[in-house]
Amino acid sequence: MTHAQPASSLGSRETTPVRAKPADAAPFVRRRRFMMNAFERRFLGILLRARQEHTWHVIAAAPGSGKSMGIADLLQHTPARKGPTGRTRLPILASAAVQSGASQARDLGVRLAAAFGAVPSTLTRDHRQAWLVQQCHTTGVELIIIDDAHELTLDHLRYLKELTDLLTAVPYDHPVGLCLVSATSGGRLPLQETFRRPELIWQQFHRRLDAELPYAVVLNHTEAEVVEICAGFEDLYREQFPALELVPYAASVYAWLTTPLFDPDRTARVPMDLLEKLIALALRTAHAEGLPTVTGEVLHAAAEVLRASRHRTAEVDGEPSTWLLGAVEVA
Repeated sequence: MTHAQPASSLGSRETTPVRAKPADAAPFVRRRRFMMNAFERRFLGILLRARQEHTWHVIAAAPGSGKSMGIADLLQHTPARKGPTGRTRLPILASAAVQSGASQARDLGVRLAAAFGAVPSTLTRDHRQAWLVQQCHTTGVELIIIDDAHELTLDHLRYLKELTDLLTAVPYDHPVGLCLVSATSGGRLPLQETFRRPELIWQQFHRRLDAELPYAVVLNHTEAEVVEICAGFEDLYREQFPALELVPYAASVYAWLTTPLFDPDRTARVPMDLLEKLIALALRTAHAEGLPTVTGEVLHAAAEVLRASRHRTAEVDGEPSTWLLGAVEVA
């Protein structure tokens, strides 16, 4: 397989001639679709294990890795549905954490209860918790996922412990898995510090974490995995770019996106969000210039734009270019 030249030598490559765009050509459509990449396989593997074995985990990954998209895809494939007896089943109960400013534990209870649809408005806090426990039991909840768990307060964590305690106790005898999904930087897990505190409640919480994998930091993509994702983007954008080839440039893309500016923790891994931004920017540029595919120069230029605009504030004036704006497709 032929790889793109290193960034320092791209200037010597022959540039593909610019084609004139037809006046009625369709705009570029940025496709934001879930892709089952290596990160998602690692991440969802832990969630599925927690569902099957009712284990508890604190799962962390760098911002932009695709945690929320993975949870959304899991929910899409395991939605609430009615069984043969007419009883509704909701295998996975998921919610984003309440922001730290809303510190009252009942706010988390309200958010969790909302997943079941209409909630009786007359319920007090205690009655709502009892209602939530009953709903979790009758709908067969197997796993509770809290996204953005680094935003949880101590009161929220106490509420989760109380909720799961009630489910496990008589008359329900209904254990559930629990995954607290958190952002991390530098390998630091905020919840790990909480569960190491000496108070009895946190010792109890820590004891319930899985013995083999209590805290997991899910890593982003290696160079070989970037190649796999580039192949996926080729298929995703084939309709707009029939001649699109990204795999030959995957090694260079990986090298650009693991420089200290993009990878300050020196993980040598590439997050999906950053890779998708680079590919989308390069494709938009190629489309605007009338190119049938992207070139090494276009990809390198897109990486330079990302690098230069990392902390830059731009002044926007005049009329927007329809060729640059294009459209966004979410699926």
